[in-house]
Amino acid sequence: MEADLTEARPQSRRGRSCREPQSQCRFTGNAVGRCLDSGLKELIVTDTVPLASEKRRSLGSRIRQVSVAPLFARAIRSVYEETSISRLFE
Repeated sequence: MEADLTEARPQSRRGRSCREPQSQCRFTGNAVGRCLDSGLKELIVTDTVPLASEKRRSLGSRIRQVSVAPLFARAIRSVYEETSISRLFE
């Protein structure tokens, strides 16, 4: 799922802080600028799509990238051991 961060909201309608989780975030066009202008306090993304170092630097402390490797490792182990992977999504 990808969020539409292009929609500008009037300052009066913005919350005090906003955190946006994204599973696969592709920063194309002026996406970095829109994120910086949006009032987002933090953008949380997975490492499933590489994040270019210049975009990471531009966003600074507003972006946090989390690894999906532990989740994939548990899923692979569950398949190998023939146990349910549904417990991973509880």
